[in-house]
Amino acid sequence: MLLIEGSAGLEIEGDPIRTLARGDHLLIPARTRHRVAWTAAGRTTVWLAVHIGEPA
Repeated sequence: MLLIEGSAGLEIEGDPIRTLARGDHLLIPARTRHRVAWTAAGRTTVWLAVHIGEPA
């Protein structure tokens, strides 16, 4: 996941909320529960998410 514009807080199962800013990226393992806790008020937030399938 790459944050292209804006800022946000991402809550990933078992971890404290991570604050992300423009250009920050991270890999969230498959089947890991996560959610967007917040995005910056009054600003557009743009994400790029690439979902990689598991090998058959």
